[in-house]
Amino acid sequence: MINHHADHDNVAEATRWVETLRTLQDLQVNGMSDDEEAIDESGRKYTLVYSPTWRNPTFDTFFDNLDSTRSSDRTLFNDRIGRPRNPRVRTHQTAKRTPPQGLPTSYYREGFGAYGAGPS
Repeated sequence: MINHHADHDNVAEATRWVETLRTLQDLQVNGMSDDEEAIDESGRKYTLVYSPTWRNPTFDTFFDNLDSTRSSDRTLFNDRIGRPRNPRVRTHQTAKRTPPQGLPTSYYREGFGAYGAGPS
């Protein structure tokens, strides 16, 4: 994504993707949501998404936007290749994980800020 937007002189989007990559590298595995496949009453599959207990809820929107990139940018993604994606449904239940230390305090949910040693 970074190279695609840089090659097309879209500096703002390239910069946004650099920041996205940095954030994903900061969060690593413990910062990702857990998910599980489920089936509704009519037999349709969907994916339940559980955010880490410690993670700032604003990351839910961040990851929802990231997940929607595949369907919103048809110039880079082709939905006819591969398995169709199940709809993702974010739940209020959370994934119990030990918060990583040293992230910026803004990455933590209120009450977990003591884990952060980085800048806000």
